[in-house]
Amino acid sequence: MRHLALRSILLIAVAVPFPLIAQTALVTTTADSGAGSLRDAITTVNAASCASGCAIVFQIPPPVPAGGYFTIQPASELRRILASNLVIDGATQTGATGDTNPAGP
Repeated sequence: MRHLALRSILLIAVAVPFPLIAQTALVTTTADSGAGSLRDAITTVNAASCASGCAIVFQIPPPVPAGGYFTIQPASELRRILASNLVIDGATQTGATGDTNPAGP
């Protein structure tokens, strides 16, 4: 009987869909600005309605720099992130292996 109750709980949990991401902004360059930059991604999610969620994801194309990781160095302060339901997911970068940068993420 206990196993039956646990299965019912698991089925209910699986049946509830995850919230849909309303807006996904894609970072495809380490450039300070312009299409595909982190600055542009922040502008995109700030302009979106993120009530059901927004995400900034990374897909910077090869070649990977000699140091083994990409670095985004803004030339000036980035805009404040206004989206309250935002995920910034660095693990979406192809070849992400966790925090391998000794200087920090």
